Amino acid sequence: MFATVPMLANGERNATVVLTVWLRRIGGAGGPNELPHQKKDTIRLMAWADDPSDPHLRKYGHLLLPVGPDAWQPSFRLETEQPGPVIAAALETTSDRIRRVPEPELRPYAYRVELPAGGVGNCFKLIEASYPLHKVSFCLPPAANDTVCPTLAPPQRHTAARPALWMAIGPVRHMDSIRTWGPMHNDIAVRVMHYVSYHVAMGANGLLLYADELNRNYLQQHPIGAAMINSGALRCVGRRAVRRAVPLWGVRRGLRCAVLKRKPRRVRCDEWR
Repeated sequence: MFATVPMLANGERNATVVLTVWLRRIGGAGGPNELPHQKKDTIRLMAWADDPSDPHLRKYGHLLLPVGPDAWQPSFRLETEQPGPVIAAALETTSDRIRRVPEPELRPYAYRVELPAGGVGNCFKLIEASYPLHKVSFCLPPAANDTVCPTLAPPQRHTAARPALWMAIGPVRHMDSIRTWGPMHNDIAVRVMHYVSYHVAMGANGLLLYADELNRNYLQQHPIGAAMINSGALRCVGRRAVRRAVPLWGVRRGLRCAVLKRKPRRVRCDEWR
């Protein structure tokens, strides 16, 4: 999708940006623990904007919006399959909420569209107000039709009315940039163990941990990590990116990992200034 921005952060006026939008239909599934706003048939949107003239904008190594979210936000409209009014998407990342989080220009926009009762079909068209003739078609069945994942929620124990509860977190990092990588990963393993133990005791099934190859290999060899993986309470999700070096670390260090072909479970790491 595309949108026209009155002014980018670099001063360019009436610039065209490329929008990437992720959509999910939620609510109306009749789950036992739904909050009032989760009972409504709703489409959630996350959107990101890129400047096609400079698609590699970065800050601290992270993707950077070409315009601050407090200065401009996309204006989305939704057309339903059934005849009816065009529905405006409500912005959730409003200016009063954006100010509460650091570096808002590194975070995507979030929207929600509450669908009218009575059924609107499964197919829709998404429009950005500054490009009204460019409509993107998509289909999303109601959340009530979602099936249960047999891997994370074995059907003999879980159903749509009694779903499995899994935590999901990104890569766990050490608070400081240090040279002692072994103790750092040991500290990570202990922190993950405490996190998993607490949430499993509270009724969760386990943790989906996004981890790079170095961290996954260490957790597989660490006694604590191996025990959690073997029990099924910890599942590692592959993440290709490794730890970055950024100027704010003071000393510009990076981590270079080479996986030995003869022993795939062992990782050799070098670092440099």
